[in-house]
Amino acid sequence: MANTDSELDFAYKYPFSNEAKSIVSEIVSVRRGVDEVHLAQAKEHIESMLTKGPRFVAIGSDYLKKDYLLTYLYSRMLVSLSYDGFLIDRFAESEAKRSAEATKLEGSQNLARICAELDVHVDVNGGEYSMGFVDFLKNKPARKEYSLVNQRLEKGKVFLDRNEFAAVLEVMFKKRVREGLPINQKELPKEVLLFYKGNGIKITSHEGRKKEPGQGIGWVERLLDYPILDGRHRIVNLVLAPYFVNVKKLEVDDAVKRISDYIEKCRKANPDTKIDERYIRYQCMYAKKKGSRVLSAKKAREFLGDEVMDRIEQRQ
Repeated sequence: MANTDSELDFAYKYPFSNEAKSIVSEIVSVRRGVDEVHLAQAKEHIESMLTKGPRFVAIGSDYLKKDYLLTYLYSRMLVSLSYDGFLIDRFAESEAKRSAEATKLEGSQNLARICAELDVHVDVNGGEYSMGFVDFLKNKPARKEYSLVNQRLEKGKVFLDRNEFAAVLEVMFKKRVREGLPINQKELPKEVLLFYKGNGIKITSHEGRKKEPGQGIGWVERLLDYPILDGRHRIVNLVLAPYFVNVKKLEVDDAVKRISDYIEKCRKANPDTKIDERYIRYQCMYAKKKGSRVLSAKKAREFLGDEVMDRIEQRQ
């Protein structure tokens, strides 16, 4: 299908794209201050996405497309002020789902364009999509059906249908939306700070939170939003390995990837760690073999300390 979409339409579908950022920059440059109407719309947008779920709606109005881009901009600011890792993650997930919905009706030219921006090469052949297995492994959904052993492979490429490809794109989109969040409060306009203090976001991190299978381990998901400086070996073998393998029921490869991503966050905060993939894999296999249970928050407090655990549990 030939691509006849305008630049604005592309930005509307992918508000995290470089094109969207450029358009928003132009809009903001001709305005003075922050529009409280758009702040109110951003608040409603966040609450709607978290309660009703994301939904992409194709529209023809350029005005409404620009309106959405500004709403997205202010939504990022408002969720940042919550300093709630769960809420921020839900926001990123919802925006990613919305854009992934848009890709299901997208032309091949725009698909290639957004993939290039995400630094991933994709070949389109009719209704089939192929990408390098390394890119696939980096971005595949953490579900059993997306394990590499369940995919069709040929010459180092993974072949996907339209829905499977959209699911992979959704993972990439979420990463892009999540970049730069939370925004440092010092970088936000004072109008946004005042609006948030007076209005906030009605839905809290408790509402809509998926219940974990097992009691007293909901803190683990919040831990994943906060890099720790010490105690990382014990977090891997006593918490994360049994959590991902025995609670979330992920395949070992997927569990290793999730834990490695978290350790990489920790390494940026404090590079002094000898944890590598081999250690993580061993702990995941051991946890699976033994059926290990996740360490309780009370026990984790003993080696992480009160300050860290208080931060993790502050909205529990």
